[in-house]
Amino acid sequence: MGLSDAMNKPKNQDDVPQAANDTGPDAPSPVQPDIYDLAASSEIAREAAQIAGLHEQVADLKDRYLRAVAETENVRRRAEREKADAAQFAFARFAREMLNIVDNFARATDALKPEVRATLPVAAMPIIEGIEATQRELLAILERNGIKRIEAKGQRFNPNLHQAIAEVPG
Repeated sequence: MGLSDAMNKPKNQDDVPQAANDTGPDAPSPVQPDIYDLAASSEIAREAAQIAGLHEQVADLKDRYLRAVAETENVRRRAEREKADAAQFAFARFAREMLNIVDNFARATDALKPEVRATLPVAAMPIIEGIEATQRELLAILERNGIKRIEAKGQRFNPNLHQAIAEVPG
């Protein structure tokens, strides 16, 4: 007898499994299959219905979650777009108002013809030079921010570049 046979051999009679058709005094009592099977089937069906309901609930919650995530992403994108638009339009409005200042500087420097400058007192020259320096600096700042002077005088109207301020009968 080998080692594996000794390990598989039961030590006493109580360890020996009973046959399925055992009818001895220690044999298990016969089970009423119809009562227990019906109760077990009913319990299984109830639990299966509960599981199916839970699966539906999980699917519904997953759908709601995905929709909420998508809506949040849409709101985030819309807010970013609105923020960028607001910044762009605020800058455009600011730049448009700054162009009025540029125009005023141009009118001031254009009014000082060389012959008028020659008649001004020497003490007025630093003021005029300060106005011209401020005009140059303002134009440089506008140009660094993408606002460039466009020559429109004598040019055909281009709605992409020019802004109409009056209508000429023609």
